[in-house]
Amino acid sequence: MQTTLSAFKFDQLLERQPLVIDDQVSSLEELAKMWFPQNLKTYFTTPAESWLRTSHKYTLLMHPTEPMEVLVLHACGRLIGTAPAPDETLTAISLKPNQVLVLPFHTTFLVDKEKGLILGVHDWVTRFLPA
Repeated sequence: MQTTLSAFKFDQLLERQPLVIDDQVSSLEELAKMWFPQNLKTYFTTPAESWLRTSHKYTLLMHPTEPMEVLVLHACGRLIGTAPAPDETLTAISLKPNQVLVLPFHTTFLVDKEKGLILGVHDWVTRFLPA
């Protein structure tokens, strides 16, 4: 799914699909203040070429200076260890610098660039669910 900052509606997050924000964002902190002022937030950076599984209600990804590609395993995809099974279908999402991708809870993904920025956002319920 895709949207812009001006057309964004929180209902889009409920569809549990990756969501690309077409606009370039100056910082994840600004977006967090605007969209998630009362939520618990964690900031960290992306390790390249490592499969990760989101453990936050929403995970926002962006790279401030370089284009970045994110491989996403669909919601019902099978894992072998921490990586998708070889016969699984992946979705490749290309992001421009400062373009944001929002991933839902328990999405498995891989980024191709180190030092991308990740913002993990919890609501008060998912904070206490198992990772």
